[in-house]
Amino acid sequence: MRIILLLLVLITNNNLANADEFFRMDYSDHWIIYDKQNGNFVPVLGEISNNRTIHFFLDLVANAGKEFEICSNAEISILINGSIVQNKKLHGCLLWEMDSLHQSYRKDSIQLTIYKVDREAELSTSILYPALGFVPEENPIKARVTSIQSNYILFALIIIGIAALMIREFNYRFFEEFSSVSKIFAIRVRSSQIYLSKPLSKEIFLVIVLQSISVSFLLISVSQFSPDIEVFFIESSTTFWNLIGQWFLVSIGLVGIFYLQFIVLYLTNLFFKNHRILHIQFYDNLRIVHFYLIALFVIIILFYALSTSIFLWFISQLWIITIGLFIVKGLVIYLKMLNETSHRKLHIFSYFCATEILPVALVVKIVLS
Repeated sequence: MRIILLLLVLITNNNLANADEFFRMDYSDHWIIYDKQNGNFVPVLGEISNNRTIHFFLDLVANAGKEFEICSNAEISILINGSIVQNKKLHGCLLWEMDSLHQSYRKDSIQLTIYKVDREAELSTSILYPALGFVPEENPIKARVTSIQSNYILFALIIIGIAALMIREFNYRFFEEFSSVSKIFAIRVRSSQIYLSKPLSKEIFLVIVLQSISVSFLLISVSQFSPDIEVFFIESSTTFWNLIGQWFLVSIGLVGIFYLQFIVLYLTNLFFKNHRILHIQFYDNLRIVHFYLIALFVIIILFYALSTSIFLWFISQLWIITIGLFIVKGLVIYLKMLNETSHRKLHIFSYFCATEILPVALVVKIVLS
């Protein structure tokens, strides 16, 4: 826990910045919109908040060797010559090389159309000129989005770290045994007071709350900061307090899901009439997830302290690590169940599929649908 505190202190002092050596020229003066009354395209004058669709032409030959940047803080769709090429939450900037566009489309110029899903979304376009030794100001939209993301991440990590320390100090002996790696991954179940705990006891409730706010943070981070992944119940947010509000609501929902899991296990276990299996399965599930989250958050805090970009990359790869967790967790629980019952292996396997594999498959399908 002291290591976590030191890492939290480190990330609060992290002011690393990555500056690219380009001269940025605003390209918004080339924007045009379609005037329905006159039936033609007209230049954009003043604010674009009333217009969802922006058009402009890009000369690829005249801008050879340069790069083109599109920045937004919300979901946008991008079309080139009438064909859609991007349809995602941008939350930052998209960068294209002019030469690559020229090779791909084999045209001297292309028409770009940007559709803003949110009418009030911010949008900017720029041409980047190589200028060795010149460090430009960061794009204001990208800077604002990055600031919101950083504030949310820092705030959430501090709250989770403080909560973990307080819960651990609340009942030191219980949480020492609860977090014991040798007992968690032991195939033969050892005698433990953990299995005698009630699901609504203070200790178990606090563990579930801690795991809920941790998993909620991960879900929102994946949804907000990984453009290719969307979680159906988490909306794209452009403000700090929207992110915090979603974090709070999703955490409450996850607490309910944890207890719903116990109810499902209890009802399914009625056919086996072996409450020891029920407690081993439910509590060891919590213990394995607890161990996973501790290891994961140490890595996350370390990566965030080193670089925000490394952190965001790691978040985008979480699904791979989570799949590994479910495989290991399922194997450990299954082997423990085999050692704790006289039922036939086929019966145990059927019970395991109904209570472990099927729920996980349904949750993954619903969350990522």
